[in-house]
Amino acid sequence: MPIWLLGSGFYNAQLSGMLGLPFSFAGHFAPGNMMEAIKLYRDYFRPSQFLEEPYVLLAVQVVAADEKQEAQRLATLMYQKFLLLTRGQPAALL
Repeated sequence: MPIWLLGSGFYNAQLSGMLGLPFSFAGHFAPGNMMEAIKLYRDYFRPSQFLEEPYVLLAVQVVAADEKQEAQRLATLMYQKFLLLTRGQPAALL
């Protein structure tokens, strides 16, 4: 079973490709980097004992609820929590 490299930027995408490993992109951390990271991974990919061709897994954030308004409320809470965390002010939001 091969090792997967996880990344939300470009370094692990390139390294994973050069080593011929599968790449898992943390889209929930850096969705703006997703397409470029995948392109870099594919550009740098070299076949290995693990893979003959590139293999990508995307981790993305999904919010679901029975009603659209509730899904929007839940999403807003997650955005607020993430913003506080990036400012060094972790908080529980319900």
